[in-house]
Order: sequence, then structure tokens, then C-alpha cells
Amino acid sequence: MNPEKPVPYTAKSSQIAFSCPWYSVRQDQIDLPDGTEGTYNVVTMPHGAIFIIPILPSGEILMLHHYRHTVGRWIWEIPAGGIKEGQTALEAAIEELEEEVGGTSDQIEYVGEFFTAVGFCDEICHVYVAKNVQLGATHHEPLEVMEIVPMQAEDAFSMARNGEMTDGLSALAMLRVEHHLKQQE
Repeated sequence: MNPEKPVPYTAKSSQIAFSCPWYSVRQDQIDLPDGTEGTYNVVTMPHGAIFIIPILPSGEILMLHHYRHTVGRWIWEIPAGGIKEGQTALEAAIEELEEEVGGTSDQIEYVGEFFTAVGFCDEICHVYVAKNVQLGATHHEPLEVMEIVPMQAEDAFSMARNGEMTDGLSALAMLRVEHHLKQQE
């Protein structure tokens, strides 16, 4: 793969069609490679997001069983959240760890990154693992209805592999961390 390939089309103009505190929808007028014109809508999330896998001193992983209004179901997830303006990805990871599971850690490692939905969104997610997590009080937002469930690491990774964890971004982050941890053994 050659990341230096020429860009096949560029935007002639762009405008924000919709905006809220979490994302915007940008509408680009583009010239396509075949000479025609088109409109491309892009969900823009300029600051990105983080996913953090909290591991307790016992080796257990803290999972979230989170009610998600968007799908009307309880979903297995890991702590995650958006990066605020002026905040680094690491600062966001530390904040989400404390907010969602009440955790702190002096062993936070960067694992990697991935894009969420490249067909329509520019969001990039940064993945961290927090080892030796010490628990305290959580600080959930009013919409965050969740249970914190410690489980054996192999069970948590199995949920990501077998489809029981249906939040695809959490599952991918789990698989990235599983690979990362195996490389360190």
C-alpha cells in the first residue's frame, strides 16, 4: 500500500450543514475522477475519541454493561469518550477512566489508533490500556446508565472475539489490547 498515492478528488467548496456540541456534518462539493460533480457529506469530529481498557491488580478487566438509547439495548463496552478541545488523548483517557469506573492508574500505555467509520466520518480513536487500576467514586453523566462488571481477562477478550460485545469499537479496542498484551509476555 502506498499512502503517497495522489488524491483522486478534492472539495471545491465546503459548508457546515448541521452542528451540535459533539459533531458537525460538513457538506463538500467535489469533482469526481470521471469528471462529474458530487456532494459528499462528512460527519466531522475534530478532536477524536479514546478507548481505555482498565485492568485491576487482580488481572480482571472492568467492563461496562451500558444501556444505549440509540439501539434500545444493554451493550457490553469499555470506558470511552470524546477528546475535548485543548485536551490530549491521554488526558481524555485518564478523565474517562475516573468518570466511568472511578479508576486511577500510574500504568497507562498507548496501544494504537483506528478510524470509526471512514465512509462518512473522520473520527479517530486512540486506544489505551490502564494496568493496576485502583477504584474510587464514579462520576457518571445523567445519560450514562451502566453497571461496572469486573471479569476475568480471558472472558472479556472472548466476548470481543465471539460477538457478545456488540459495540464494534469496544470490541476492536479489546482485540488491539489483547494483541498488545500478548506481545509483552
